[in-house]
Amino acid sequence: MSLSLLRLLEQDLRALSEVRDARKYPEVKEAAERALLKLRSIAKALPPDASAADQAAAVASADEEAAVMLVPFMLALASNSSALPLSALGAVQRMISHNAVAPQRLPTVTSQLIARAQLPSADESSLLKVLQTVLTIASSPALLYSDTTVSQLLLLCLTLQQSRSAVIKNTASASVQQFVALLLDAVAEERPASGKATPPKPADGPIQPPSAQLLASLTVAARCAFMAVQDLSLLANSEPALWLPGSGPVSATFAFEVINGVLVSHAPLFTTFEPFRFLLRERCCSLVLKSMQLTAQEWPMALRLAHLTSILLSKYAAVLRTESEILLSMLTKTAASESAPVWQRVLALEACRVVAADPDLLRHLFESYDKHAPPAHVFAAFTSATCALLKSPTLAFQSRADPIETHFLHHHRATVSARGLSFNAALYSDP
Repeated sequence: MSLSLLRLLEQDLRALSEVRDARKYPEVKEAAERALLKLRSIAKALPPDASAADQAAAVASADEEAAVMLVPFMLALASNSSALPLSALGAVQRMISHNAVAPQRLPTVTSQLIARAQLPSADESSLLKVLQTVLTIASSPALLYSDTTVSQLLLLCLTLQQSRSAVIKNTASASVQQFVALLLDAVAEERPASGKATPPKPADGPIQPPSAQLLASLTVAARCAFMAVQDLSLLANSEPALWLPGSGPVSATFAFEVINGVLVSHAPLFTTFEPFRFLLRERCCSLVLKSMQLTAQEWPMALRLAHLTSILLSKYAAVLRTESEILLSMLTKTAASESAPVWQRVLALEACRVVAADPDLLRHLFESYDKHAPPAHVFAAFTSATCALLKSPTLAFQSRADPIETHFLHHHRATVSARGLSFNAALYSDP
């Protein structure tokens, strides 16, 4: 068999049959032999110079009616063996990454991944392999065949994010962030003109949530991305998820990190696509405004809140007129508060610095609030309060710089190289 991809699949099937535990599971060996026969018939039907894409399409097509190629791997995943599932997961990842799995077969793979992760005997190595497979699926176009598959895989990652194992917890957290980012990437690719569109004017009243009919008319990627971001915003606000019920407790700090990431990387979607404008204003921005009103904030939460506030101001002030005014006011109020901890005031001042470092944003704030009569004095109040704060002899930021930096590094396990990082780059850490 000279065809490269088919040869790799043949090696995977033979390796599965040769695993020591395979003798205990004759059904796996028999299914592998049937798959090998099918693989040979596929090879005979293809020209010797067939591309990898053509080979993958032929395998996927052969599995559309009867999943002959997947059966041995699914049986291996369902077994109680410790070695067979790991071998099977590697092969499944290869098939999915090459688009050699028919989209309608992904629910079967998803069910086996969930069952494998829920086994009491599942160890770190097998759970890590499951998470790797989830991300392989998330990177495949076949993912967007069904909403159910997307929600089940994302829910699996959120469930593993509650693991007591630090390795599994951190890997699952990263998987959630990457999963949501991949969904939004798919939406952005579906809307190539969104980055060039002129953002609509800020709305004066609340934006109505998209109707069920509108959500149903969206693509799988857009609908799932919308529901995922909405649920993370609700969970961060201690409200139950709507699309991912049973996801368990998700820490607000982790949810803030995911929301921050999507707002940083997909601003065009959240400013020009109506369903995502609703998420921006009525979910993400409302969450920030509510969180800023809490007087007792610990360092991890205050850090993420300062980051998200600076992102809303620096990237979304054009569509958040009223909210931007409130955010600026609350930032300067926190920074100037004599009763607030110094580190909390420094975080607020750093968010103000992000705003002050952007000339276009400063010009927008002046033209939006202070230029025309009657002036709202938002820009004037922000600049005068920030300058007064920096000149304040009572706060003495300079003398407090070292202990604040030590506090920051201690909480975020940063290395010496982290001292050169910017405010935004240092966000991600332990949830």
